[in-house]
Amino acid sequence: MVFNWGFDSIMFTPGIITYSSLVPENIGNFERSDVFSVECWFCPTATTTQPKALFSHIGTTPKRRGWVVDVMINRNATYGQFGVALVSDESASNFFNVLTTLGTTPISINIWYHVVITYNGNSLVSGLKCYFNNVVKNFSVIARNTLTDTIKDDSINFNIGSSNIYPYFPGKID
Repeated sequence: MVFNWGFDSIMFTPGIITYSSLVPENIGNFERSDVFSVECWFCPTATTTQPKALFSHIGTTPKRRGWVVDVMINRNATYGQFGVALVSDESASNFFNVLTTLGTTPISINIWYHVVITYNGNSLVSGLKCYFNNVVKNFSVIARNTLTDTIKDDSINFNIGSSNIYPYFPGKID
């Protein structure tokens, strides 16, 4: 797993992580204007009825500030729903200061997939790109496309296989 932002990068040696919360807190603590990319291999081992985070740096309510990359595999495993969100404020008073995208990509359990997410810092969904098994995937749904304030939150950790808003990912992440 490789994380790149600015001139810094962190490389995790090959291995399987089922869940991890990394410190220091500045790992993955991107600003909405930062250019960054995240990538991993993942292998779901069960279907889900709600999104499960592959990796994230996102807080809890009321604002849920940060970002998350998640995946959901429906019960008959004929498709997967892949999502990315960059959140400044998702509270009831400012619910739309968020970038949220969804895509449908065939995902089955017990198969390894490679995903790369890049973001160009333009504060728009158009700045997000997804490469799924080395193929550019367009997000089929743009749920919200307004981001005007910070997404940084120094009070939370970077998570692999979980987040502060979604339960644990059922599978393996490398």
